Amino acid sequence: MRKSSPPTPPLQQPALGFPPTNASETSTSKPRPPQSARAKKPTTPVSLPSPTLTSSSLSSAQPDLSLSAQRAAVKQARRRPLNKFACFACQKKKTKCDGVRPVCSACVKRNGDTQCEYAVREGAVSRYADLKVTFEQLERENSDFKDLLAYLRFRPEKEAFEIYRRLRASDNPLSVLQYFREAETLLVVPSTAGSGMADRHVADLDAEALAQSALKVPARPWTPVAGDGLVSTLITAFFKWDAGFPYFFVDQVLFINDMRRGILGAQYCTPLLVNAICALRSLLSDRARNLGRVTKTDLGALFFAEAKKHMDFEVVKPNLATAHGLYLMYIVSCCQGTNRAGAMYRFAAFDVLERLKPEKRFLSLDPQKPENAEKRVALSKTCWGLFFIESLMSGAYFKPLAPPPTIPCVFDHIGSAGGPGNQDVLGLPFGPTSPQPPLVPAVLHVACELSILQQKVITYSIQSKHAVGDDEDLKVRRRFFAELAVVEQAVPPHLLYQNNPAPQTLYLKAVFNLTAYHIIRPLHPDAWIQDRYTVRLVILQLCTTDVELAESYAHRWGFGEYSPMFFICIWNIAPTLVPLLGEAYAQNLFTRGCALMHVIERDLPLVRLAMQGVLALAAATNKPIPRDARPYVEGLTQHKRDPKDLSISFIVPTQNELLEAQSGSDEDEDSRKHGRDLGTLLEKWDSLSMDSE
Repeated sequence: MRKSSPPTPPLQQPALGFPPTNASETSTSKPRPPQSARAKKPTTPVSLPSPTLTSSSLSSAQPDLSLSAQRAAVKQARRRPLNKFACFACQKKKTKCDGVRPVCSACVKRNGDTQCEYAVREGAVSRYADLKVTFEQLERENSDFKDLLAYLRFRPEKEAFEIYRRLRASDNPLSVLQYFREAETLLVVPSTAGSGMADRHVADLDAEALAQSALKVPARPWTPVAGDGLVSTLITAFFKWDAGFPYFFVDQVLFINDMRRGILGAQYCTPLLVNAICALRSLLSDRARNLGRVTKTDLGALFFAEAKKHMDFEVVKPNLATAHGLYLMYIVSCCQGTNRAGAMYRFAAFDVLERLKPEKRFLSLDPQKPENAEKRVALSKTCWGLFFIESLMSGAYFKPLAPPPTIPCVFDHIGSAGGPGNQDVLGLPFGPTSPQPPLVPAVLHVACELSILQQKVITYSIQSKHAVGDDEDLKVRRRFFAELAVVEQAVPPHLLYQNNPAPQTLYLKAVFNLTAYHIIRPLHPDAWIQDRYTVRLVILQLCTTDVELAESYAHRWGFGEYSPMFFICIWNIAPTLVPLLGEAYAQNLFTRGCALMHVIERDLPLVRLAMQGVLALAAATNKPIPRDARPYVEGLTQHKRDPKDLSISFIVPTQNELLEAQSGSDEDEDSRKHGRDLGTLLEKWDSLSMDSE
């Protein structure tokens, strides 16, 4: 008989440490055995495998979609995609358009079109975004076309002709521009290795220029054309050779402070002015030419093109520096022999001044307040500086250009009889170790006074109703000549070149002589201008002084750096002496004047054009060129041009008898009262050159 076994106790789940989830579970749980019984049970923990989640388990865990949700999904799938932009045809018919390109379904059903026209391009988010993209694209094209025009204007003649030839053969002018951009890049940087060498060489040259520059200024953000070294060199050269005389409308202290301070808040320095100064000085800088040869670029043209880029922006909200920059761009055009085309910059400069009203602003400033001092100086320098240049240019155009300012000169007072000592470009007393040349204070005050007299002489010569050389005309011209002598005798000794040799004192004497030329040149050589002095004797004395001054300048400072003002010193020599070329002394002066112009001809194309005009004038009046002068003018026949491209409106000054000698020619209509149009003379020169060939 089998023994009955005791009842088996119920199995218990191992305790995992989780509390019961709710009260019902606690109440329905089976009673536990006593504590003693539980202690005897094994307590080895049991490890449970963690559950693994799979896609099938997740999908099976999700509840089934309701019938309404399924219907909504089917309806959404059947709905046509939203089209924001309809084609023009559907807009006109007011029909629904699916926006399919190149032709929508509605246009295909309606009339079988092959292409639709849309107001926006494909993929546009909105009309505004599409217009923005279109504007940016047109702006890039406009900039590219400006660059293409700059290539045609400023590249060498052979390259410009090649660009023109390719433009005629191509349907896409911008592809021609891209070709020359890539070609220029290949010329400058032929290879990766060459790029590093070229960059290092340019960097070394720029570092050397910065170390040797007296004034050190940052190139950025004013210009991207060159580095700090070259820009500092060109800015320093401007204030050494130009700003002291004749372009003193740019105040050095105010300009340099603003350039070093930065573009924000600058009043006396702008990118337009910086690039215009650098473009002017690049014409006369050996360092700029050397760096241009290394980079195979015309740095002067690049600076000028950069100035033009800023022109449209600055004239909207201009200041005095904008007017200064525009006028210097006009000066650059004159130096390049394109003053007629560059006259727009002169007009723009005076348009800016008319809006700024500097004289009215000057009078509104209280001179007793120290904070107004620099503003008054800047306004006074602007008005008088531009008037002084205009008085010089009035002799070139032979017409009055601007009236004298109505505000006083509040700069460069003469002071004591001895006058202040010379200074260098840093504003320090000039000494043996100072950078050349010396700058002479108080010269500008005398120059402004002299410019008023010169303007009177030009105005009289143009508006006078007296016949040149009659008694009334001689009386007026003798009075002008005596007034000029009084002004010159009142010049302090330290402002005379023979006592204080400096470019400024030399230019001041040249302006005195220029005014004397305007007074007496229209007269007959045998007319008496003073007791014991005929016009011939005075003209020979003036030409002698100008030649000796120019030769002294060349001996002292050379032509590594100089000012375009030097050309004004020697310009009057050759045309004034043409009527006297039958005399040996006049031939000697004429030859020396031609030699001086030959030296600076390489830098200033205007000088070459002026020499050609003088030779045409001599040929038209049957005056032979002296044999000794011919070596300096022989190379002029190599520079040919189309007469239609001439952009010269200067007047070649000469005596009235020379104009009368040509009265039978058809070109007499182009002559003016006291000179011949340079453009007309150049046309004659070209015809004479072709005949000689």
